[in-house]
Amino acid sequence: MKKVLVIGATGMMGSHLVPLLLEKGYAVDGVTLDDVTSDNPMLRYMKKDAYDNNVLLELLQNGYDGIIDFLHYGDPNFFKNRSQLFLKKTKHYIFLSSYRVYADCAGVLTENSPRLTEAYSDDKDLINNDTYGVSKCRCEDVLNQSGLRNYTIVRPVIVYAENCLLLVTWKGRVIPYRASQKGKLLLPTEAKEKHAAIIYAGDIARVFAELLFNEKSFGETYTLGSPETITWGEMAKLYEELCGITSEWIPGAEFGKMATGSTQEIPDGMKFMLYYDRFFNRDVNVEKVFKHTKIKAEQFISHKEGLKKCLAAYPENYQPSEWETAQNDFMSDYIKNHNL
Repeated sequence: MKKVLVIGATGMMGSHLVPLLLEKGYAVDGVTLDDVTSDNPMLRYMKKDAYDNNVLLELLQNGYDGIIDFLHYGDPNFFKNRSQLFLKKTKHYIFLSSYRVYADCAGVLTENSPRLTEAYSDDKDLINNDTYGVSKCRCEDVLNQSGLRNYTIVRPVIVYAENCLLLVTWKGRVIPYRASQKGKLLLPTEAKEKHAAIIYAGDIARVFAELLFNEKSFGETYTLGSPETITWGEMAKLYEELCGITSEWIPGAEFGKMATGSTQEIPDGMKFMLYYDRFFNRDVNVEKVFKHTKIKAEQFISHKEGLKKCLAAYPENYQPSEWETAQNDFMSDYIKNHNL
């Protein structure tokens, strides 16, 4: 019986992946920061901080055949040290990267498309920053330069799930909460006609489950997205159809400040997300996934059905987080101040 460690087992993707691994007959240990238990003897949840190296060393003593890692490592040097532990202590390690490693591309993104660190090497503002896409590039480099091949890199597009609905940069439950408050959703004009790269978490989980222990995937990188093409404007219309929320499109520079509560410059994280991703056309080629697994394009859920499924999970009498409340207030204040 194979034993698998899932780091981030109750997150957007992990919560969908764990049941699939159990179906395959694997014994699963899931690391999480949530208080969760299981009656299944094949599943053990552990509430631990997986960023703590002492915790990681303790976990690896359990002897795992496979490790799936959903953590984000903002510091590549930190990742370099622990990646060696992962690769030497398990037969197969799957690393969660992101399609945000890719630079702007006139055509469809493939695994060989230029990455940010290669295409914009002269852009010191970007390259000298540990922003999400750049740090993912550098973590990929760590694995590719390790001298080992018992790893797989997966670059999914933007992920949405039952507890995290997405539209351009809005995430969490901001959108259904705002809809419940009868408020408009503010969005950046520059993104409206751009092709959006999004995928349902359950579809990603299926791919991870099929790549695990698949020898074709060793030492390989996969771009993962939905076969369905859609623009951000069309996505906004789907939300309007499904939960009644209407959208107002405003200039990107104004949006970046409004969405972060900034009165001065757009913070780097938001700036790089908008101008090095959301304002690009993002179409992805997933043929390599289909070639190396038994997964077919028709198995992916449509965007409309995926959003409908996630919106149906929105709890009655939902109590928003402080962050979601702040996002809602940012939009309301902007609309009031600009008479929208």
